[in-house]
Amino acid sequence: MKARDIAAEIRDRIRRESPESPLLNSVMLDRLNEIGDAFGLAFQDAVRRHQAGGVPMAMWRNDGVVLVDPWEIKLPGEPGYEEQAAE
Repeated sequence: MKARDIAAEIRDRIRRESPESPLLNSVMLDRLNEIGDAFGLAFQDAVRRHQAGGVPMAMWRNDGVVLVDPWEIKLPGEPGYEEQAAE
């Protein structure tokens, strides 16, 4: 599950479980978006550091840990990013 999917699931749960307090929900959702953005930037930084060092990244895929060449991971703005993000 991708970070954006997790964030969307949490947002939906907040809306369902506490509809009586929209201001609090709004603040929580803003913070959740900020946290999601920070995770995304941290991941991009990790990929760039692995690329610079020529070190594979350990990632969880298909119920197990695999080593991935960091050059196979497309970052926002790179050709092929949209197709990879849809997977």
